[in-house]
Amino acid sequence: MPDSQTLAVAVTESGPEDLATQRFLLDLALQPLDRFKGFTQLEQIGGSALRYQLNYICYSLSMAQYTRTPAFTGYLAEAQANTIRKMCDKRVWGTTASPRSPRPSSAICGRARTPCTPANPI
Repeated sequence: MPDSQTLAVAVTESGPEDLATQRFLLDLALQPLDRFKGFTQLEQIGGSALRYQLNYICYSLSMAQYTRTPAFTGYLAEAQANTIRKMCDKRVWGTTASPRSPRPSSAICGRARTPCTPANPI
């Protein structure tokens, strides 16, 4: 097995679909930090949570930079940094309250009739 010094990634060109996807992700990532236009905002507990969308945007952009344009930084690096900065927004990580649930505990514990507390687990 070759050691890590001899491993090299083959840099290839992006196809039209790859470029279209990358352009879409760049548009999402390069908008102002307080905006989430174009993101799916159904709920913040399951798979459509903003944190997952931001993570996968960053994963995709970093993989594109690593395998397609390793020498380019510019706005691609800025987009990756923006996705990391957007993760600090309370709308991304604040899962204890949602517009649909007035009680802070109901967002975590579901639609329970009794509040979810350490003394009263559901």
